[in-house]
Amino acid sequence: VNRLLTELIQITRNETDDAREDLRGHIATIAFMMKLTGLVGLVSLVTTVWLLQRQVVSPLRSMQRAVERFGAGDLAHRLEFNAHNELGSLAHTFNQMAARLSESQRQLGELLEQRTQQFKHAAKLADVGTFAAGVAHEINTPIASVASCAEGLERKLKKGPVAESEILEYLRTISGEAHRTSELAARLLTFARRGPAEVKPVQLTAMIED
Repeated sequence: VNRLLTELIQITRNETDDAREDLRGHIATIAFMMKLTGLVGLVSLVTTVWLLQRQVVSPLRSMQRAVERFGAGDLAHRLEFNAHNELGSLAHTFNQMAARLSESQRQLGELLEQRTQQFKHAAKLADVGTFAAGVAHEINTPIASVASCAEGLERKLKKGPVAESEILEYLRTISGEAHRTSELAARLLTFARRGPAEVKPVQLTAMIED
């Protein structure tokens, strides 16, 4: 009985030792798997963060900078982002919007320039209209002189012979007043004519006298 009991105890010890070794092996395997899983998870997390930074965060920052530059007046700035995803589609839409706004600004600038030139021309014509009241006297005076000289010469000729010197005096007066009227009309037409402004030195005294 003692021998059997001793053998049983020894067998139990052996089984216990084997179980302990198996347990240690399982624990080591589980620990290794946990470490490996943690390492894989860490690598996956780093990779995900890197991809998120490259594929999402960085393009969004580029778009933010582009919007800020565009809002500051740099209408020629465009996004260079050719990814075939939602962000690429958004960048393409932004570039199309920027192109349309640039074209609209160019057309608006041209239209503003045209309207400015038309306004300037209309203002000049309005000035001519206002100025015409004052110029009417300047035109009527030489015309009245021409008419008066012509009528006076006609009356003298009807009464009889007129000295050649007197006729020439009448004709010189008529010619001078006619040229004065023509010059005044030409200067008014030059003032009202549409065209680009010319900046050049002038004699201020002559301008004031005119």
